[in-house]
Amino acid sequence: MPDGADFALLQGFRYECLPGCGMCCFTSPAVRVSEQPRLLQLDPSAPLVERGDGWSVIASRPNGGACHFLEATRCRCHRVRPATCAEFPLTAHAAGRVQVSLVLGCPGVSLEGLDPWADGVGSGPSAHGLASELATITHEIELASTSGEIARAAQRWSLLERRVQRRTGRAGDGDPRATLYPISDAVVPTKLSSPEFLEGVEPEEALEKLPLAYDTTWGRLSWRPVAGGVEFLALEETGGVRPRREVLPVPTRSPGLDTDALRRLKGYLGYVLARDETLGTAYSAYLESDGRGVPLSELLFAQLHATAVQVVRMALLRRSLAGDGHGVLRPGDVDRGIRATDMQLLDAPTAGLRL
Repeated sequence: MPDGADFALLQGFRYECLPGCGMCCFTSPAVRVSEQPRLLQLDPSAPLVERGDGWSVIASRPNGGACHFLEATRCRCHRVRPATCAEFPLTAHAAGRVQVSLVLGCPGVSLEGLDPWADGVGSGPSAHGLASELATITHEIELASTSGEIARAAQRWSLLERRVQRRTGRAGDGDPRATLYPISDAVVPTKLSSPEFLEGVEPEEALEKLPLAYDTTWGRLSWRPVAGGVEFLALEETGGVRPRREVLPVPTRSPGLDTDALRRLKGYLGYVLARDETLGTAYSAYLESDGRGVPLSELLFAQLHATAVQVVRMALLRRSLAGDGHGVLRPGDVDRGIRATDMQLLDAPTAGLRL
């Protein structure tokens, strides 16, 4: 493994690609220059679009469709697929260190590994089923290190930390996240009035810009705000949407969670807190605020609370979509809420570098 890379967020998780899912292919994957010839040899008509920074992307089909190479939920370029595809569901973030974590929106990732994170530390065996993905992301980290990208990200992060420390006057106090473990019951919402719900998602947003999750009944599922609530859309591989249910009202109260569901949600919040990009978001929010002296732990707590609201809300909406709208939330409900939330969190701006 590369020096300084942290793989602790993979501990205790299992992964097995779910046949027929194809969710990760509803994107425009980035392609290195060195990867282009193999793709073009396989398919000379491959729509590679220059991005202007030394990378290209494989254009997805219009109107919310999948990558050009997806056909009947199978990847035609799997043997020579780009590294950005081959490393999924892993993601790396470079800041003061390089930290590798999981994209929990992927339905092939088991979520039982979240539970210990409620107490602030993962446990269990090393990640299972991720050997090739680990090899790919390790190679990508090494390339970024050689190019100097990681060193530059570390410099930016160090400057950010110093600015925060000067403003708080509390240099050297350690990681503010430590004070929030174990995750308190207080972060779990009863009212669901957080304004962050579907933040940045416009009613007329292009289909390819909408959030995405996989549903065993609906396939690739997106959602967007409309008059009266939330509209769910089932995206087709070739573009467009299939018929969908009526608009669902946005839930405003939580029915509560059973003991196991509460543990799962608190474990997810602990996992989110352990991601360095969560700290980077808090740093940025602190520096942009007018006030001084607000503990970073309060900003982090507010971020966790907003995330918990989103998870519970999406759990209730997805349960309603399945025709079941009653009773306390169970672990399976919370899992669906997590999977519908995590990609949006990982897509949010970060003070670090996503590799």
